[in-house]
Amino acid sequence: MALDFPNSPGIGSVFTDSTSGFSWKWDGTVWQSYSSATASNIQVLDNISGSFNGSTTSFPLTVSSTSVSPVNAQQLEISVGGIIQNPGVDYTISSSNIVFTTAPVSGLTFFGKLLG
Repeated sequence: MALDFPNSPGIGSVFTDSTSGFSWKWDGTVWQSYSSATASNIQVLDNISGSFNGSTTSFPLTVSSTSVSPVNAQQLEISVGGIIQNPGVDYTISSSNIVFTTAPVSGLTFFGKLLG
């Protein structure tokens, strides 16, 4: 699979492959591997546990009440009921929603981080 980098990037431009989620940054000469998941870019997701009811599987992802759309499930670190969830197995991403494989039941806790 070939990557389709922009033809005329500006210095500091970031290209993210939508399939893999990997990013590269243009330094003016070459594209260099880039990770935006620095400590300053890690954001805590709003708590969605109040909506857990044992039948709903899809929940909006927000940070400070603002919708966020991760590139892929691996960009999140999710805990439900104190158990770390496996991206792509226990949950997937659909636009700005997290979709759990099994609907979380009422009373379970939620904690999530958006990594970059």
